[in-house]
Amino acid sequence: MALLKLLFCIALAWGSLATFAVVKGKSYETRALRTIVLSAIPLRLITCLAVYIFLPDLNQDSDTIQHYFPRTVDFLNGLMPYVDFKTVYSPLFYVLLALPVFIWKSVGAVVLTMNLLEIATLIVYLKRCKRRDVNYGWRVAFLYYLSPISVYWIGLVGYNGAIIALFTMVALVLAERNRDYVSGLAGAIGYLCSKLLAVLSWPAIVFFYKTGWVKRLIPPAVALLAMLVLTVYGVPVYQTLRGDFGDYTSNNLPFLISSLITGLQNNAYWHLFPLITFFPIMLYLLYLRIRLVNDEKNSNFDIAVALAVAANLLFLIVSRKTFTMYMPMITIFVIHMLLAGDKDSLKQLIPIAILGSLTTIEPYLQIITNVQYEPYSAFEGKFTLLILTSVVIVACNIYLFWRAAALIKSGAHSKT
Repeated sequence: MALLKLLFCIALAWGSLATFAVVKGKSYETRALRTIVLSAIPLRLITCLAVYIFLPDLNQDSDTIQHYFPRTVDFLNGLMPYVDFKTVYSPLFYVLLALPVFIWKSVGAVVLTMNLLEIATLIVYLKRCKRRDVNYGWRVAFLYYLSPISVYWIGLVGYNGAIIALFTMVALVLAERNRDYVSGLAGAIGYLCSKLLAVLSWPAIVFFYKTGWVKRLIPPAVALLAMLVLTVYGVPVYQTLRGDFGDYTSNNLPFLISSLITGLQNNAYWHLFPLITFFPIMLYLLYLRIRLVNDEKNSNFDIAVALAVAANLLFLIVSRKTFTMYMPMITIFVIHMLLAGDKDSLKQLIPIAILGSLTTIEPYLQIITNVQYEPYSAFEGKFTLLILTSVVIVACNIYLFWRAAALIKSGAHSKT
């Protein structure tokens, strides 16, 4: 099954890129891409329904079946998150899933919901592009919706990155239209309906324009304050974060460094690596972004997208605990960023094709090598393959981060 998934992802990743290369620049390009996307939407929905009606056992190990669905059932039965069961997800996550699961008591209800949220993201994005460059919009939609990152993690498995992507997209589009308070509210709801990872895109939302940033800041600030108040009053909202801080996975820079230095992962100071790398770099990018902020609509969306991409990718690169299934929450923004300017777009899309090709094999290798418990010094067999796969993924993420940072920096320089 792991091999079949790998072959499927490779074929889809490079096949969609080859299709894009063939139609790009042709007179029928937009019509062809639109037809493919509009045909793929019902096909994916039908596939989702068919899998979870007739072959539900195909999904055995995902968070959807291990956490999303059973905890939502618990919620419907009157149990409260944080109090009656532990969870890393925000309080409205189970509220969002409650109605679909109540209607159809199946993991498929969760997966179908994530599919519909992803479609909503495409609609919001395409409506935004329609006012500017509809051809550009369909290019991004095609490359995203036919990427294995989207097809597998959202279409077939139903990860909650679809929630974060939707509300981030809504917030950025609303910010561009000067709907400041509602934009901030969308960002806050994205966090309250998913998990803490959603806050990585908040700086891009808040600092979209020079004006109105206070209004965009208020809803996210209130959301965080409300969660802190719950914590003070004994509701352990962030009960799992302490445990997460000591965990580690493959697919990130700390894993690769620890693989070279035996025993480093047991060093207490080594746990600080994500903090001492993420925050200084992020503050520098935020400084550049603030210098750039203006009221010109043509550039701010692209720069804001680049800041959201940079924040998320920086987290994936330097955090000790990252997963390839986190990528759907930013993939559509990464593709938008790569196609901006349209220079050598095919070459720049290669990292997305590589990440799409490897998107299922890396988690499989992590599971079978038991990376959570085995020493990093075990350079043999499948563990070596896991290291090599992680090197490729981290390299792609670093390249994409560099592209995002370069876009932010070039914009800041253009202001001076």
